[in-house]
Amino acid sequence: MALGEETGPPPFAWHDEKALEDLFGPFGFTVITEESTLSFRARSSSEYIDQEFLLHPMWVEARSILEPTGKWDQTAALAARILEDGNEDQDAFCITSPFVIASAFRGDRRGAPA
Repeated sequence: MALGEETGPPPFAWHDEKALEDLFGPFGFTVITEESTLSFRARSSSEYIDQEFLLHPMWVEARSILEPTGKWDQTAALAARILEDGNEDQDAFCITSPFVIASAFRGDRRGAPA
């Protein structure tokens, strides 16, 4: 990884309904998932990237860790290229990100006790 540490195990698949059913089912929960998307927009890719690097907590923390090691500039350039390559809008900036809302409940689909 960025600091030379080995990676841990893969993260849990919180987006996967079957994995969630396997996790919560033994405790009497029913799981449902709903897929959706969220679009991130700006007037340009450089405006979006500049704002993200300046204000987003993940990037602020990443910079505080990577800058002292000399790895910030390379990481920022790679991230900017990925965002620019993924831009969906020729005249501005837009990236659409999929996400999943997962709900676990006991009882019927309205959450009423069985």
